[in-house]
Amino acid sequence: MLWWVVACTGTKESPGPSCPPADGEILRLETGEIGTDIDLMMKGTAGWVTLCLGAGSYSTSLDMDKTDETLPGQVSWIGEEGVVLVPVLEDTGAEATPLKLLTHQPVVFQGLRFELPLELTADSITLRDVELGGFTLTAEETPALSAKVEEELVIDGLSVSAIQVDDVALRLEGETITIADLDYRESRSVLGAHIELRGEASIAGLLVEDTIVLMNEPGRALMTAYKDLSIEDSRFATNQSNGPALGAAESLEASDLVITDHRSTWTGALTLFGSATLSRLELTDNVGGEGALALYPVGPASLVLIEQSDFGAEDLDNDPCDISLYGGCIRSDLEKIESLLCDQSGCR
Repeated sequence: MLWWVVACTGTKESPGPSCPPADGEILRLETGEIGTDIDLMMKGTAGWVTLCLGAGSYSTSLDMDKTDETLPGQVSWIGEEGVVLVPVLEDTGAEATPLKLLTHQPVVFQGLRFELPLELTADSITLRDVELGGFTLTAEETPALSAKVEEELVIDGLSVSAIQVDDVALRLEGETITIADLDYRESRSVLGAHIELRGEASIAGLLVEDTIVLMNEPGRALMTAYKDLSIEDSRFATNQSNGPALGAAESLEASDLVITDHRSTWTGALTLFGSATLSRLELTDNVGGEGALALYPVGPASLVLIEQSDFGAEDLDNDPCDISLYGGCIRSDLEKIESLLCDQSGCR
């Protein structure tokens, strides 16, 4: 029996088990217990917890805080196609409260759709083939997803759509953040911040599309990286905000990054405060108060190298310029460029 449990749950790096129960049923893999109430099956659990969810809709108001306990094992929720988790509402006008899971164990969510906010704190977190969306939050500082880890946060297939929040939509915090295939679209933020990365982050395959900021005041980027960021094969398209599409507070390494049709009231579509290497960058059809690329280098060591990039000058779409420095335009009408080096004195 022990061998079966380890083989199905695996380690944190495993792709995850496939353990389908019947439709509408939840299987506790370690004990063989079968139920239909996800909250009851989590209460009092310790050690390895692997819940396999059959296709169906499950209501939950889970509020579990085990941060004062040291527990072995891992918490895994594994879903078949068609698994939806919805909030328990007191009445039709009530607003969903976050599903809260706070623990020192690793947490894995796989193959699930959440139609309620998530607040997760764990040793490590893996979200694989997860959907999140279809709700509105008016409470201040309540994200749709708050994920905080001591070690690594891994997103391997996350789709977010049709949410509205007061401020931050996704707040991701950890020593390292690894994102593959994050699709974020058709959502609204009142104050302007959609995605916050609070940790050294690596991204491949990000799409941010058709998002809107509702307040027309200076604000944060749609996505802000507060630590070093590496991003490739990613796209921001047809967004409207009071800030940039992407803002990098520290170093940025970007390749095959597209930012197009971004409408920014105050700053550039891409705003950098530290050093950056930008390869095969495409900044086209953007309108902003400081052009397509806004540079705010902190000190003489902040160098920005741009290679083999397209600023779309032939269409004259970037308004008022292509590259600004400390808010003042320094380059306009840039076409495809082979190499350009910028620092606090300008670009050459």
